[in-house]
Amino acid sequence: MTTEIVSDNAWPRSPMSGAMTAICPRPRMGGSQVDGTPQETDRRFATPHHRRPAMSATPTEIAETFIAHWNANRVEEALAMLSDDVLYDNVPYPNITGRHNVRKFHLDFGMGTDFRADWKIVNIAAVGNVVLNERVDAFHHSSGSVISLPVMGTITVEDGMITVWRDYFDPAEIKRQLAEIKR
Repeated sequence: MTTEIVSDNAWPRSPMSGAMTAICPRPRMGGSQVDGTPQETDRRFATPHHRRPAMSATPTEIAETFIAHWNANRVEEALAMLSDDVLYDNVPYPNITGRHNVRKFHLDFGMGTDFRADWKIVNIAAVGNVVLNERVDAFHHSSGSVISLPVMGTITVEDGMITVWRDYFDPAEIKRQLAEIKR
């Protein structure tokens, strides 16, 4: 079992997510680096959005790409990274099963239309195929208001696809901030 820990305390930030990129070198997916900066040939940064992550991508790289798609308002590309039968456990709300149902949940919430994601990874670590990510999720509303929530999440990756997406947050805080937007 491989353990990969990424921490804001020691390494440069990833251009993908604002998170730390590595505690030790990870396998590259192609391309090269100049002074530690990924070049355009690095597929993590230049892959066409319709393509799924390469099978050689680590679970951490897949999680970072997933968050980067949300942050770039590429909702469909983010959703395409989910397995057909994904479990979305948005604690404390009821579980949602299946990519189609996860898409409906997020579109009904207004992701990509009324809301734009700006999710900052504070810390990220992986053990095997499970990625833990501590984040501060900001949701920018079309009115100019912003909802900001501390989140702890897990993403489970199997065969290059996200099979479990679980986020923990304070539901009272999002409810309070949503009420302020609707005024």
